[in-house]
Amino acid sequence: MDVIEEYLDSLREIYTVEAYDLWRHNCNNFSNDFAMFLLGKGIPSHISNMPQAVLYVTTSPHKTATNPSKAILPSGGC
Repeated sequence: MDVIEEYLDSLREIYTVEAYDLWRHNCNNFSNDFAMFLLGKGIPSHISNMPQAVLYVTTSPHKTATNPSKAILPSGGC
């Protein structure tokens, strides 16, 4: 348990209130880092890329005001 507490303590400088960004530095990033530490692999990319996918859909030139579903995500993630 001490190793986990030490690892989490080492992240305090990275995951601060000031560094938080809903789209680029959020709980998914923390979860991915912690999963890498615990399991040796990160969280699924469809979860870690979700904020970028939302940004892409809301800013895509392919969507229209009448049909926002026309926005298509690039293959292989965002």
